[in-house]
Amino acid sequence: MEHEKLNDLITYLLAESPELNSLTIPTNELEQFRLYRSLVNIRPAGKTSDEYLQIEDAFLQEMTQRKGITKISDLQPTENHIYLWKGDITTLQCGAIVNAANSGMTGCYHPCHNCIDNCIHTFAGVRFLLEHYHGSKHDSSFNDITCELLAFAVGAHHGLFDCIDENHASGFLHRLQSHDSEYQEAIKNAEMHLITRDETNQLFQASCEEMSIIFEKIQKILDFESSQENDLYFYVSLIARLLLSAVIQGDRRDTTEFVTGISRLPHTKDMRDMWNAYLQHMEQKLSDFSSQTDIQKARRKISDQCRQFSNHPGGVYHLNVPTGAGKTLSSLRYALAHAAKWNKSRIIFTAPLLTILDQNAKVIRDFIGDNSIILEHHSNLIRTQETAEQLDTQELLLEDWSAPVIITTLAQLLNTFLDGKTSSIRRFQALADSIIVMDEVQTVPTKMLTLFNLTINFLSKVCGVTVILCSATQPCFERA
Repeated sequence: MEHEKLNDLITYLLAESPELNSLTIPTNELEQFRLYRSLVNIRPAGKTSDEYLQIEDAFLQEMTQRKGITKISDLQPTENHIYLWKGDITTLQCGAIVNAANSGMTGCYHPCHNCIDNCIHTFAGVRFLLEHYHGSKHDSSFNDITCELLAFAVGAHHGLFDCIDENHASGFLHRLQSHDSEYQEAIKNAEMHLITRDETNQLFQASCEEMSIIFEKIQKILDFESSQENDLYFYVSLIARLLLSAVIQGDRRDTTEFVTGISRLPHTKDMRDMWNAYLQHMEQKLSDFSSQTDIQKARRKISDQCRQFSNHPGGVYHLNVPTGAGKTLSSLRYALAHAAKWNKSRIIFTAPLLTILDQNAKVIRDFIGDNSIILEHHSNLIRTQETAEQLDTQELLLEDWSAPVIITTLAQLLNTFLDGKTSSIRRFQALADSIIVMDEVQTVPTKMLTLFNLTINFLSKVCGVTVILCSATQPCFERA
């Protein structure tokens, strides 16, 4: 009976999704159940037929009866009305279960993850990395740190965890000791359908080589600056943040494309032609400006100097000009020219106040002349709290900052630097190889200056970011 019901459920779910018509229903009951789970995972929330619900209810009731029912009378309370129990939550006889869900309460969208809303499947990746690549049997001094950083990125991409918590408990050790049966199944399936062990070994060794280059860059920062020992640890945490950001971005984008059946356009590796086109549009508009008065001549001179300086390699630079000197246009001209010269991924403009941001946004939109490449991200346009994943283009761009030009607040940028929400961490990868123009940079909170400076150093020296600090009253960040 269970087999027939399961077959009926799969048939119904496949009929809902014509794009999956090529799938065949397995004859093996275990494989049938895995297919059923996958189809349920990817199905968006929505109305279904009463007949389907009756069949599914009967199927799950039979399965639960076979596994056995857990009643509260079978348990012993640890305190008054408080029970501690570990087991299969689908066997509990209770009125409701409060489950660990995502921010939109929409559940897991990944086919066949052995998880409570996308958590448990991360354990297998952590365990595999630590069991195979961590320890003294490897020659490279970067093997262990690379392994730990990769394991953290894999293990935390559906929710952060402490590598070592306040009670000195290891988050890694916890994941090594859990879910043995699911782990063995995950490794078997991965090596059968996704990647061979040799390919995994090659990728890990390439990761170690890449990590050695990153640490060489960090060492140069430490040698140049009057660094404290804690600075190194913070830089390592930024490596972890960058890796985690990339995993979150890949995971969420893959899920979106799977659910919608629509692939987003791949990132264009060579963007110089695009930047040159917008630069020429801006140059044409600037050529219409008058240069008769002393102020107009001064603005033109500042703008021309910024244009000429764009040929220099990336770094951290100051644009310190008085109010009314055309700072917004000069920095935009520099950014477009620099992006065209050095093939930058995107340009990010920030300001501390919405009034300033609105003014700057109007200027930037006018002189770029193409609203389709510009994304504004601030509280006047979006909800500040995390919401369910939205599948429209605007929401997707807000989530990962994949637009070529971003206009946002200082608060959003600092969140992307340092905030612990996965939505903020996800955007961190978008900063790599970009140009960040920070207007009124003197408004960075004093208590954050040390972390701000370290993050700027990391982005500039490790991630290839060009940073322009703009202000009429430039603070001395070197002494912070």
